Amino acid sequence: MNHKKSRLREIIASAVGETFEEMAFLEVCQVEDPDESPEEESLLKASLLVHDPFPGELCLMAPRSLIADVAMGLFSLEKENIDDLTLFDLLAELLNTIAGKIMNQITPQDATFRLGLPETGVESLADAGAQTVEFYFDGDEKVFSVAASGDAFIAQAEFC
Repeated sequence: MNHKKSRLREIIASAVGETFEEMAFLEVCQVEDPDESPEEESLLKASLLVHDPFPGELCLMAPRSLIADVAMGLFSLEKENIDDLTLFDLLAELLNTIAGKIMNQITPQDATFRLGLPETGVESLADAGAQTVEFYFDGDEKVFSVAASGDAFIAQAEFC
């Protein structure tokens, strides 16, 4: 793996780890290649665009069961009382926090960044031809991923 992807991996892993620990009280670890991928229909997806200064997109994909477990812990709800709106709102808030942490690390101190609003249940918001990298994590024995796309966004990791 080249330095650029290695640095981006470190930045994303740090942001994901901090976010899940602080918001969900869940320790997560990065996994190289998951033994098995969750079934597509069980995944919840949230994406957001990075508008400035490095255009790109971030996407969080997690099994419904993982986000439901996080919601149970955060909101003291029984699993059967958690609706889809709650799950998608939580997923979007996790992604928004992860994106903010990533941007704080890669944006120069004299610059500002601008993010779009998280959108749930979408495949992709950005250019389909853009370079994409995906990193996998394990939280409570449930695999989820964070993907980053956009040539300018990914390239910035080698300069931060």
